[in-house]
Amino acid sequence: GSKCTFCVLVALEKDSLFVEAYIGGAWAHLMAVDRETDTLISHVQSAWRYLNRALSLGARSSESYRVRGLIAQYQLQYDRAVDELERGAVFAPSDAETQRRLAVAYAIKGRIDDALKVAAKAAADDPRNADSYTTLGSIQHLRDENLRLQEKNDDSVYREALQSFEQGMRYASDKSKYASAGYADLLEYTHQPERAAQILVDRVAQTQHYVDYYKLGRIYQTAGRPKQQWESTLQRAKIVLEETIAANPLDAYAYSYLALTETRLGAFKNAIEASTRARQLAPFDLNVLYNTARMFALQTDRTQALEYLSKAVDQRYRLSSILDMDFYNLRSDPEFKKAVTR
Repeated sequence: GSKCTFCVLVALEKDSLFVEAYIGGAWAHLMAVDRETDTLISHVQSAWRYLNRALSLGARSSESYRVRGLIAQYQLQYDRAVDELERGAVFAPSDAETQRRLAVAYAIKGRIDDALKVAAKAAADDPRNADSYTTLGSIQHLRDENLRLQEKNDDSVYREALQSFEQGMRYASDKSKYASAGYADLLEYTHQPERAAQILVDRVAQTQHYVDYYKLGRIYQTAGRPKQQWESTLQRAKIVLEETIAANPLDAYAYSYLALTETRLGAFKNAIEASTRARQLAPFDLNVLYNTARMFALQTDRTQALEYLSKAVDQRYRLSSILDMDFYNLRSDPEFKKAVTR
């Protein structure tokens, strides 16, 4: 973030030939892309400038390969991203961050077995890092979706993924936030909706945020709870969303979640209007694109769901979004895999 960038600039003022500071500067810009705090292009360009300076000074480390790989990935050059990250993994076999990044790059290419192998090594080499288990659990979840579609619905499906997320939760700085993400979905898939709902009830009590109300409402809905229960929860999400939009009429993210909420309430026309407004406000926003695809998937409009999902992935592959519960029924479509692999 900005603090990291400031530290890099201070270091370079003291020593303009400090190679690791240039690598650190490149990495700070790429982490800003991960956090989506600014535009993709400006940060990737800045990262590239820092990296080139480091390379001109003779940098050759796992970090330099990792930065090169991630820049290639964000430039949609996925084969080159795999090549660079593989070089980094060979250069420093115990660098778990490079392994995690390589695992995701393999997943983008549809190489799930390779992704699982590398993600498992990252978890073994960095066992007290929540990110290691999140990456492993997400890729196990991706594998298990394929098993489910092959009608291999034995007890092992989703179980390993669930266990990985449970391990990750032990080391998460915000356990409530961690649990309310992919872990809650997996509890629903493994027929534990009561646990999933309790996690989200606790989360809502803390945040009162529309995303958490939405997630709780859809758990109630997919678990077959009484209509009054899930409807009242989604209506609460809608109220919070309307208050948010009234305070900030240019909040495209809120409009995109209003579209999802209206869809689950059965108000498709209202949902389309909200989604259209979100895209008018922020046509290239990654969250808006993924949420638009989710909305159309829920409305069983496969053509537009796949179109917007492809647009989102073309802008940036985000595994957590691809695995979102709202895409559950779309995953059986043969075109879904084509939309999420490159």
